[in-house]
Amino acid sequence: MKKILILALAFSMVSSLAAQEQWSLVSKRTAHWCSNCGGWGWTAFKDLVDGLQDENAIVVALHTSSSDLTNDASIDLLANLGGSGQPKFYLNTDDYTNDMGNIIGDVQLANSLGGVITAEMDVTEEMDGTLTVDAFVEAFESLNGEYRLGLYLIQDHVIASQSGQGANADHRNLLTASFFENSLGELIGEGSMVAGDVFQFNANIPLPTNYEKENTKVAAMIWRPLNNGQYFFINGNLTDEITVATTSTNDLDDVFSNLTIFQKANNTIEVRFDALSTLDNIQLNVLNQQGLNIKSISTSAIEGYNQYQLELDQLNNGIYILNIQSHNESISKQFVVIK
Repeated sequence: MKKILILALAFSMVSSLAAQEQWSLVSKRTAHWCSNCGGWGWTAFKDLVDGLQDENAIVVALHTSSSDLTNDASIDLLANLGGSGQPKFYLNTDDYTNDMGNIIGDVQLANSLGGVITAEMDVTEEMDGTLTVDAFVEAFESLNGEYRLGLYLIQDHVIASQSGQGANADHRNLLTASFFENSLGELIGEGSMVAGDVFQFNANIPLPTNYEKENTKVAAMIWRPLNNGQYFFINGNLTDEITVATTSTNDLDDVFSNLTIFQKANNTIEVRFDALSTLDNIQLNVLNQQGLNIKSISTSAIEGYNQYQLELDQLNNGIYILNIQSHNESISKQFVVIK
C-alpha cells in the first residue's frame, strides 16, 4: 500500500465538484463461517444491495477478524461501529439489526436533507498495475472541528465459501482495502472551514489478485471523531467508473503529477494536474489518433493544483490525445469524447 500525495487547497471558488448531495453508509457485519450470515442475513443483505441501487447509498459487507474474507480495513471499521456478534446491520453508525424494515426509508429521508461537505473521485487503472484515486472534497457550509477522508476498495461478486451458501457463494459488495494506511482516513481539516474550501487527495494501491474492473467500486467516506472516540459517518460517494490508462509518456513526471482528464456536460473537457513549480509557458495540445493537432492553447501553471477547461464543439465522438508541452519535454494522456 502506498500513499502518493496529499495536497490540501483552501481557496474560495465556484464549485466544480459534485452537487450538494448526501450519501448514507449501510454495513453488514459478517463472517464466512457464520450460518445466519449465509441464511437470513444473506437474503437481507442482497435485498438491501438491490433496494438501494438507485439511492445515494454505500452498501458494504465487513468481515470479522476470524473470517477468511477479512482485511485490516474491515476490522477497523467494525471496531468503529462497535458491538459484537453477526450478522448485524448498521445505517451510518447506528445498529439497525432489529429495525431492518426501516433502513431504505431512513436512507431516503437522511439523503433528502443535503450534504454539508461532499467528495468526488476520479479512478484510474494504471499501466503499472495499480489503482489510483484522485479525490476532491468541498465544504458547502462553514464547519468547525476535525474531518477525515477515507477511500476504500469494494469488490462485488467475489466467489468464495460461505456457510449456508456453499463453497462457491456469490459475495456482494465486499469492502476489501483502504487506500490510506489509516482506515479512518486522512485529515481533511481541523479548526475552521468555510463554504467553497476545496481539498485534493491522491492515493493508490496495487490491483488485487482477483481484480475485475466491471466488479470494482471505490467509496469515499467522510468521518468526524466524536468525544467518545467513535468516528461518525458524515457523507461519502461511490463510483464504479474506472478509466484505464493507455499511455505512459511521462517525461514531465518530475514537474507534473496527477494528470486527469474528464468530459463535462457542457461540451468541454476539464484538465487537472499538480505542478511542483511555477511554469510561465506551457502548451496544451489536443491531437487526433493520427497525431494531427486539433486544438492548442498557451497558458501557464502555478505551483500546486491547476485546472483548465477546453471546448469540444469542433470534436466528433472518438479517442483523442491531450499533450502538454513545456520547453522540450511533454506528457500525454488519451481521453474519449462522447456527445
